[in-house]
Amino acid sequence: MSDIIFKIGPRINASGRMENGKKSVDLLVEREYAIALKEAKHIDEYNEQRKDVDRQMTEEANQIVARLESQKHHSSIVLYDEHWKKGVIGIVASRLTEIYFRPTVVLTRMIT
Repeated sequence: MSDIIFKIGPRINASGRMENGKKSVDLLVEREYAIALKEAKHIDEYNEQRKDVDRQMTEEANQIVARLESQKHHSSIVLYDEHWKKGVIGIVASRLTEIYFRPTVVLTRMIT
């Protein structure tokens, strides 16, 4: 069960966070082993990209919060950067909530 939660789940979610969820659906319904293996490797690449983006955004967000130390008395954190990836902002908000023990909202610009 932990393999599903900690290994498979994040990879399935990664394609939706980085591009769109269609790649994961295609993998889950694929009947040909060779094609499924190729799609799984592609989704694993999405997961590695997601980790890198997550790390970078969390670092940037922490730097912003550090600059706002004068606002320590505020009961929440709200951050915005138009270049942050929309599929990862929730993860970053969760990490900041754990670090600073305050409700956190992380926003980005939706590009259509």
